[in-house]
Amino acid sequence: METSLQVLTVQVVLQKKGTQVHSIPQEASILEAVDKMCSLKVGALLVVQANKPVGIISERDLMNRVVLNRKDPASLRVAEVMSSNLFTITPEEKLSAAMSLMTEKRIRHLPVVDGSGNLKGMVSIGDLVRTITSAQEEFINMLEDYITGKHMA
Repeated sequence: METSLQVLTVQVVLQKKGTQVHSIPQEASILEAVDKMCSLKVGALLVVQANKPVGIISERDLMNRVVLNRKDPASLRVAEVMSSNLFTITPEEKLSAAMSLMTEKRIRHLPVVDGSGNLKGMVSIGDLVRTITSAQEEFINMLEDYITGKHMA
């Protein structure tokens, strides 16, 4: 029996959270990036050049490449610190595929692109966990209703 959990796609997450992607140009300073991440309360920003994604800058990048190396965040540019090996996923992919990719690559954010490479949104591991947890709760409630006969009322 295939449960609703097995068919959940990344598109379901985007429908719930929205498609807005917070981004920053690669020429921006690290201090600007940190300020934007803090004001938006996000853990990563997509790095763009000419409206195309060229990388991502995350809290981990900041800790490993700026703080640990005692570099000046005001003088460093995003392009010098960002992760340029960008992993993406399509809206049609199952959540299990997104979670597997995030786990395998040790990343917490995935840009979502369509088959033509157009940006459709971004999902975090937290977004995936919230969606799966909500679906599990709905499934449990449905089973409880079925067992107790509430579905027949």
